[in-house]
Amino acid sequence: MIPSMIPGIKQKRFITRYRFEKDMSRPGRSLQCVKVGEVYITRLEISPAKLIGNLYYKQTNLIFFVEIGKIKLKCVQMNTKERGEMTIGPGDGIIHIPPYVGMAMKNVSKKKAVLIMLSNKPLRSDDEYEYEVYKQE
Repeated sequence: MIPSMIPGIKQKRFITRYRFEKDMSRPGRSLQCVKVGEVYITRLEISPAKLIGNLYYKQTNLIFFVEIGKIKLKCVQMNTKERGEMTIGPGDGIIHIPPYVGMAMKNVSKKKAVLIMLSNKPLRSDDEYEYEVYKQE
């Protein structure tokens, strides 16, 4: 008899496959998101020269890294107005954007940029507030 079929023996989880939900509602970018436990995992694709963001969150913690391409990230701390700017590519580390930090990203590579993001709330939620960090060209 197979151990998992024995009465009184608790079933053990083995492998779970999760499927991304795709959001292509904004031109030049694609969000693919899935919730695993209490973490939201997002794969973000940004077309070349595309600017995205110009927003901040009040409750969402966001952690990301660049998998493909290169982005320019501009941020502003909403309370102190401190500003920061950096260019990030694969292997440049993991970036943490805490609540109340406005951000905008621009793909500065000639191919699509791909970012992997982890957050405690879904991106594109009711916790998203507009704030122009990076002026549209």
